[in-house]
Amino acid sequence: MARTQLPLVGLLEEAILPGEERTFAVPAIDTVALVALSRVARDGKLPAEILAVTITSSVELPSLVTGRWGTTCRIVSVDAASLTLAGLRRGRLVAARGKEPPYTADVDTPDEDEPTPDTKALLSAAHLLFAALDEGAVPEPLDFHAPLRTALAAATRAVSGKSELAELTQHPLEEGIRRVALLLASRAEGRHAASELEAMLRQAMAKPEVPKALRQKLWSQIVELQKRLDLHDPAIAEEGDDLARLQRKLSQAGMPKLARETAKRELRLLRGMQSNHHDYSTYTNHLDFMARLPWQPDPERPIDLAAVRAALDRGHHGLEKPKRRVAEYLAVRKLGGENASMILCLAGPPGVGKTTIARAMAEALGRPFARVALGGVHDESEIRGHRLSYVAASAGRILRAIAEAGSASALVLLDEIDKIGEGRARSPMAALLEVLDPEQNPHFQDNFLGVPYDLSHVLFVATANDTSQIHPTLLDRLELCEIEGYTAVEKTMILRTHLLDRLRAEIGLPKTPAIEDDAVMALIDGYTREAGVRQLRHTLATVLRARALALVTRREQGEADAAGEEQAPPITQAEVEAVLGPPRFTKAKALGALPIGVTTGLSVGPGGGSVLFVEAATMAGRGELVSTGNLGDVLKESVRAAFSHVRAETSRYGVEPGRLAATDVHVHVPEASLAKDGPSAGTAIFAALVSALSGRPAPADTALTGELSLSGRVLAVGGIRAKLIAAERAGLARVVIPEANRADVPEDIHLDVTFVRTIDEVYRALFPS
Repeated sequence: MARTQLPLVGLLEEAILPGEERTFAVPAIDTVALVALSRVARDGKLPAEILAVTITSSVELPSLVTGRWGTTCRIVSVDAASLTLAGLRRGRLVAARGKEPPYTADVDTPDEDEPTPDTKALLSAAHLLFAALDEGAVPEPLDFHAPLRTALAAATRAVSGKSELAELTQHPLEEGIRRVALLLASRAEGRHAASELEAMLRQAMAKPEVPKALRQKLWSQIVELQKRLDLHDPAIAEEGDDLARLQRKLSQAGMPKLARETAKRELRLLRGMQSNHHDYSTYTNHLDFMARLPWQPDPERPIDLAAVRAALDRGHHGLEKPKRRVAEYLAVRKLGGENASMILCLAGPPGVGKTTIARAMAEALGRPFARVALGGVHDESEIRGHRLSYVAASAGRILRAIAEAGSASALVLLDEIDKIGEGRARSPMAALLEVLDPEQNPHFQDNFLGVPYDLSHVLFVATANDTSQIHPTLLDRLELCEIEGYTAVEKTMILRTHLLDRLRAEIGLPKTPAIEDDAVMALIDGYTREAGVRQLRHTLATVLRARALALVTRREQGEADAAGEEQAPPITQAEVEAVLGPPRFTKAKALGALPIGVTTGLSVGPGGGSVLFVEAATMAGRGELVSTGNLGDVLKESVRAAFSHVRAETSRYGVEPGRLAATDVHVHVPEASLAKDGPSAGTAIFAALVSALSGRPAPADTALTGELSLSGRVLAVGGIRAKLIAAERAGLARVVIPEANRADVPEDIHLDVTFVRTIDEVYRALFPS
């Protein structure tokens, strides 16, 4: 590195780089230095080179610029008003001295030769820099070859403002370019937002009428700015005036034109009304609700499917098919597909995690969560609200939930949609249809609000226990996602990985106790028979509370110490039985052989899958068939079809020919207080008839499900996963299901599953020769 002495000139917030030739007017140069150079030029003593540095004030010269980097320049021309320079090379100012300009500077210049880059290298360097800055990344100029240094400096100079330029000129070239890249990358998001807002404004100004979607985007930005800046109208009265505060809130709500005119009209009425007037509080409550209600959607956020999956996995073990279905549903919304406006309905028995799945969706999507309980709602006004003339008028549950969430883009959970009551005259079903219909909900009319409200940006998710109880017209608007329950393996994992730690923290035990496998299976099989884990949580909490009581008792008696508490023994099956008493449920195989004429079937109801028994009895008569047990029409037809098939093929199934002509048959399904329907009990009814007519018992450890046709084929049925889980809970060893349902069998079921296509295969599986 060579050191030279050069005259020093300061450029006010301007810069010149090697390879550039620029003319600087008086305001851009240290004026005193320019006058001195002009005088020297007139005397014919113009220096061959000078050092130009960027300054912000002339007071920095000469001593405050020590250590900075500048550019060694050749003076092209100079006069009293301007200075033209040609940049030569970079140099570091070691020291500067002098009492008047031009000052003298000691300059170190690097010993390097930078040839002019060719066109390809220049374009390549510029493209790389712009691409990196556009993506918000920081380029690494230290890796570039020397011939590209000048090209990269020029490209960086082209995108630099004053603040970036100071970083570029006051440091070594590599460090300056790195600092410029950092500054530009940090402002990339802000520039993008500003350019997006500017583009929307230009689009709005170019059209005679602003489109609805563009209006909503602009309003969302304006409302966000108002919240950030706390803007208010100076014409509004002081904060002590209730109507003034109300007017301020209304002015910031971003209401559409019709709602804004309604609010202005009511404000004028209130200003001319005494506060003790009987309508004063009604209008005040109405305007306050209008001000609290979010009218414009939040800025659209991208749907992160990875975050959705992570949130679902964090709170739910297993349930792979429902999780995948939720991810598919959100992927369609992300792509803006045709069914992006469909309403997802999580259907399944209690305790399987429907509500928590909806909460996880809201968390992953970054949307506020609101829950609307629909169980027992039997009046239209609960959904649509009461008119202002009604005493104690209020908005409907939908708009109240959105107002509480504070977002027009909230995720609203319609909980227990299958338990809506049916009124004679004012059924809530029609109002709910308007809420969920994408053709109607952009103009939803709430009686209390009095103006249309746009629900199209709200993400509705419904839950139901029994989809058969949902009105067919409403069901047509729902996208069903069935959650059939957990297997014993999944329940074991949930207990060990989720429930045990959470309950330990809630109860206050110093350390999470271990639990033996036998104790886990005792809790699952002996004390809980459910599709979900709610009762399992309650029973485990009972066991842990018993431990907490024992620990507090020992502490009071002075028998407990810290070491003993840290080494608490694991929970055993004996401890579970001592706390909870004898098991409430027993294994079906412990019953031994079933009576003749009795078989085990499987069903699905609002509580998930369950085991049911089918009984058949014979008596002397004239070949008549009787069926009882609160059976529906479809189930009665299954009984008739099974009886007719056995009657037509008596010799094949070991029934004495001619016996049915003198025998009456009675088929009964116990628990007659519960209504039963569906075709899936066809094979169980057939087995019960064969057992009763042939005198052979069916195996006690085997359950059947499948629809039976009159020709002897076994057809597919629904709810296979829930039925198999119920069979596993009941302690059965084998199930017989249709071959067409092979794909519905979960992998972690510990059962012997027999697949059949015809009723002959069912017969051979149950009554081997």
